[in-house]
Amino acid sequence: MQSLISKQFLKFLIVGGSAFLVDLGIFYTGLNFTDHNLYLVRSYAFFFAVLVTFYGNRWFTFKNRFHLSSKVQIPKAFTSALLSLIPNFTVFTMIVALFPSPIFHYIAFVLGVVAGTISNYILSDKYIFNSEC
Repeated sequence: MQSLISKQFLKFLIVGGSAFLVDLGIFYTGLNFTDHNLYLVRSYAFFFAVLVTFYGNRWFTFKNRFHLSSKVQIPKAFTSALLSLIPNFTVFTMIVALFPSPIFHYIAFVLGVVAGTISNYILSDKYIFNSEC
């Protein structure tokens, strides 16, 4: 049983790593090539990362589970992501406020993502991809 959990969590991290690259790419592009506000750019990047995470977990991490329709699961995914966004944005905002230098924006970004990972995994496993919910 332990190896099954570890394998599933590893798959979750692979999907999350892919979503992280999408998130970071959009964040970087938005900061460096648009005039958008820092927090608006972060919100755009987050939105697309949620979609990558949802479909990656649906087709890879939790592929052996019964799936409700995407119309049911996508709202659950965004609800879960918003709940996981609380620790993510809290860490991000605190670091940006404490260290306003632009280099710290990237450090804040990474540490915020790390802060949201565990709650996102638990919610994915127990809520989004659990047909009983």
